[in-house]
Amino acid sequence: MEIIVVGLKLGEGPPAFLEAFEALRGERFLEETQARLHSMREVREVVPLITCHRVEFYVGLSRPPAPGASGGVAGLPGPDLRVFPPLSAISGLIYRLTGDSAIRHLIRVASGLDSLLKGEAQVLGQVRSAFADAVERRTVGPILSPVFHRAFRAARRIRAHSRLEEVVPSWADLLSETITSRSGVSSATPVLVLGSGRMARALRESLRARGAIPQPVETDHADSLASMLPQGGVLVTASGRGRVVPAAQFRLEAAAATAEIQVPPPIDIWDLGVPRNVDPTVEQIPRVRLWTLAGLTATVKEAALADSSLAEAISADTEVNGIVFNAGASAFTITASPIFFFSISGVGITNNSGIIQSFVTAVDAAGSSGTIAFTNSATAGSLTAFTNSGAVVNGTF
Repeated sequence: MEIIVVGLKLGEGPPAFLEAFEALRGERFLEETQARLHSMREVREVVPLITCHRVEFYVGLSRPPAPGASGGVAGLPGPDLRVFPPLSAISGLIYRLTGDSAIRHLIRVASGLDSLLKGEAQVLGQVRSAFADAVERRTVGPILSPVFHRAFRAARRIRAHSRLEEVVPSWADLLSETITSRSGVSSATPVLVLGSGRMARALRESLRARGAIPQPVETDHADSLASMLPQGGVLVTASGRGRVVPAAQFRLEAAAATAEIQVPPPIDIWDLGVPRNVDPTVEQIPRVRLWTLAGLTATVKEAALADSSLAEAISADTEVNGIVFNAGASAFTITASPIFFFSISGVGITNNSGIIQSFVTAVDAAGSSGTIAFTNSATAGSLTAFTNSGAVVNGTF
């Protein structure tokens, strides 16, 4: 038996890639790709995983393909992008992993360590849902089932030992913080949140926690949003129904206001839907400022963990020259999970945050331990706390 994953990751593509990515979430693409996979004699099981940042197919083969087979890793074809001409330019972003590499990749995905926002928790639920859907469709069995259950157990252990929930914000919290700060949202700002799914509900709760008063709007009313913001405000879209917000409504409102020699009130639109919810031509309207997930990529990377290598240290042997906590940085807890080695080999830790930064070496029930090592002239700096849970901290004194 053999396990292979074929995927395409949004985070590695250019900003314009998000528009092309919409087609990859369509039923046509999924059906055609699964049909191609099932047409292979060796394919026995398929689990598609579709998230905001990736399209992946986990494939279980009854036996490894014959040596010399062509068409991808060990003969497995990738998604046929020829049926989507605009996507041909990004065909080089397809990745294929097999065997243990595919299993390790699934564990990283499920634990949130392969996400754009490293350590985010929502992806574990998405992986579970993808597996449950495959079970219901009877496209998963004795090859992939043990692998997914193993990944779920590993993800729980990684998250528990690394305390990710304590140091990594959720997507909804990160997006809400970005929206409130960039759009200047207060309790007096009209805020509409379009959508009724999990992300829309989480955004409303997170915005409310930041002092906003978000008004929920069903997707059926997407063509009358401008009339709901006569004094301007903020529109957040998080619908799963694709392009549902036409730009014309905002043009008409602006034209009417101009005819009365009034300054059209500004509207900030945050299009967080995948596929995108808002007609992109809306940004040509002077009073509208439009943000999309593609445009937020840089912001997300900046607002995530201060150094992405710190998240890598949770689940892989890692060596860094040093760690810098900038002035005003939040409190972090960096954990070396069981069996992993985290080495700081250069300047060491520089803590300018003014608060204590924590480091933990973890140990599991089997006695496997994590290690944090300071080598060469590296030092632990000031205002740092180390918790040694029966594992190893070496060279800090």
